[in-house]
Amino acid sequence: MKKTDWSLLPTIMEMVDRLELRLTDQGCRDNMITEGLWLKLFPDGSGVLFEEYSPAREDDSQEKRLLQCVMDRKNDELAEFDSLEELHGELVLLTMRVG
Repeated sequence: MKKTDWSLLPTIMEMVDRLELRLTDQGCRDNMITEGLWLKLFPDGSGVLFEEYSPAREDDSQEKRLLQCVMDRKNDELAEFDSLEELHGELVLLTMRVG
């Protein structure tokens, strides 16, 4: 079994933080509002990056958006990876994507 090189983790966490800020600042897009990102890591360096979101529309009231945020949260897989190097590459692609 290949030993995991955890030295990429600080860079990865910084990239996840920047991506999360960008996604949460976008507001309503594709009838959803991003609430945050979840990173699930396993000891072998594999894992999944999830986006947590609530369904919403541009014309929803603030009260309706808050209720949806609490009651209707969903998860969507942004990236599944087998190593930290692969996650790093996926994050580079995700941060380069516009919109």
